[in-house]
Amino acid sequence: MNALSGSLDLFTPVQILRLLQTTRATGRLEIRRGDERADLFLVDGRSAFALTNVVHVRVGDVLVGGGEIRPEAIELVAAFQQDRPGSPIGRLLVESGAIGPEQLRAAVLEVQRRIMCRVLMWHQGEFAFYPCERADDEDIMLDLDVDRLIVEALRIASEADEGGLLKRAA
Repeated sequence: MNALSGSLDLFTPVQILRLLQTTRATGRLEIRRGDERADLFLVDGRSAFALTNVVHVRVGDVLVGGGEIRPEAIELVAAFQQDRPGSPIGRLLVESGAIGPEQLRAAVLEVQRRIMCRVLMWHQGEFAFYPCERADDEDIMLDLDVDRLIVEALRIASEADEGGLLKRAA
């Protein structure tokens, strides 16, 4: 049963997260836009985990982009992953010694940040909050500050808008 639902035409994701933060809510906020869906798990009003059905960036991409690991290592572990279906690639990278647990945690945090920032920019779609639902089966639970995510999403939107203005002026 959901306790809160509506349209993003009336309430922005930022407003919804602010409400849930203020009330220190715990549960799953589902946000849909067309075929895209994001599940944002909150614990005491703080973002704990985010999932999306559309891949924007993966942990391996973040590790390679940050110079933490070479693309060949990702390919090797991905091939090994076929023998262990359901094993997250991050866990396999740590088990193989390719990266440490803190490097994995930082990469997962970055993926989560990017999912959250993307969803905060949505202005159309629907949302529903399901109280008490938790992402307890996740290996890495995060404590993302909603205020910092909002500032980051606004910065990204501002940069995107500036780019659009520059292209039109050229």
